[in-house]
Amino acid sequence: MATNFEGRIRLGDVVNYIRGITFAPEDKLSLGDPGSVVCMRTKNIQEKLDETDLLAVPSSCVKRTEQYLQTKDILVSSANSWNLVGKCVQVPSLGYVATAGGFISIVRRCTERIDEEYLYRWLAYEGTQYLVRQCARQTTNIANLDVGQFLNIELSLPSLPEQQRIAGILSRADRL
Repeated sequence: MATNFEGRIRLGDVVNYIRGITFAPEDKLSLGDPGSVVCMRTKNIQEKLDETDLLAVPSSCVKRTEQYLQTKDILVSSANSWNLVGKCVQVPSLGYVATAGGFISIVRRCTERIDEEYLYRWLAYEGTQYLVRQCARQTTNIANLDVGQFLNIELSLPSLPEQQRIAGILSRADRL
């Protein structure tokens, strides 16, 4: 008998967590400058990726190729005020090369066992957002996401066709 449910798994079993880049204020360039790359910041993480205020930095600030954004990546606010830690957005197809800045991280699926749209919908869900904020360590003015705790959050993993069905229903509901 076929099952429609794979079980509960840890988030870290299906994603890679990639930290954003660091750069100095004097590293900022103009958009389109030779050797520049767009760098997303926490202000770009809105309901949809906000591309109205972009920043460019030298591509030499990107130390690993995995730090370049890919379509369907999820940007997660990993250092912010407590109520904004975990806020996320899915990366659409971009017409330029981009990376993530130091206060955000990239969550990228690492297995075909999980649908990218289902993963984003699960991570953006209010209940999951609450769990993610519980993984934050509060300092004086900022909360930092504890990556180990974040990757240990458990999620239900239906079969891939069921994940795609759920994500499709939610996408249609958004369009309405």
